[in-house]
Formats: sequence, C-alpha cells, structure tokens
Amino acid sequence: MPLTHRTLTLPAALAAVALAVAGCGGSDSSSKGASTSAAKDDYARALNSFCTSFKQGVAGVQTAASRIPRNATAKQALGTFATAIDDYATTIRTGVSKLDGVTAPDEYKSFDSGAVKGFEDVATRLETVASKARKGDTKVLKRINSELGTISVPNPPKDLQQKATACNG
Repeated sequence: MPLTHRTLTLPAALAAVALAVAGCGGSDSSSKGASTSAAKDDYARALNSFCTSFKQGVAGVQTAASRIPRNATAKQALGTFATAIDDYATTIRTGVSKLDGVTAPDEYKSFDSGAVKGFEDVATRLETVASKARKGDTKVLKRINSELGTISVPNPPKDLQQKATACNG
C-alpha cells in the first residue's frame, strides 16, 4: 500500500525535534576551576564539530525522506526511513564519542557529562524507532514525538555557546 504525502512528511517532524535538541537544556554549568584558555578552545572546537555533524544528520534524514517515491510501499518507505534514522543515530554516537574523547575543562564538566548522557539517550531512542520501522510498524511514524519522549540535554555555559557557534539556532 502506498504511503500518503502526509505520512512522508513525518520524518521531517523528527528532524525538527532533533534540531530542537541542540537548544534544549536545563541550567548553565558555572563551576569554578583551573582551566586553560587552550583547553576551553579545544573543547569548543569539539562541540562545534559535534553540532555540525548533528545538523548534517538532520539533513540526511530529511533528504532520505524526500527521496522516498510517492508510489513506495509502506515496507519500502519504512526501510528507507529506518536506514536514515539508524545512520543519524550512528552520527550522534560517533560525535558523542569524539566529544567524550576531549577532556572537558572544569567549567564545562557538568555540561559535558549531561550532554554525553543526553545525546546517547537520543541515539538509543532513535535506534528503537528505526527498529520498529524496520519491523513494519507504520504507526511509529505517527508516534515519533512520543517515541522520542522528553530529551534532556543541558544548556552549555555562555562562553561555550559563544565559541561553539554551530550549536546555536
């Protein structure tokens, strides 16, 4: 059975949710400690790289969704969707691994641990959505927001926000 155009736009809704993750958060980390400017710059570059990859992953999901033929069967569309979501989860996990590989300066440690945990959780939820789609669960597309649930990633400290410009907006 072919999917309707309305159903095909739901992956774009996931992408919008994913973009919102970049701006999600709780409180700033403002603990004091002895951190060098170079360490802060290194961490900001790593975070900037992560956010760039994160946004490219969103674009990949949108591109995959837009390339699903209008006459595709539900199974075909779900397979394409599942692959795109799995790729996005892998992108997030790879970026988190790289970010986690950079020693966070003292002022960023609270943010770093919350961000790593939060984005790992996002990747796990995306993998669950992809698995359900791969198994033929067409309703997973309509439940995408509830499947992802509340995403918890802390706000970066203000000076980090200013340095990691790819994470803004």
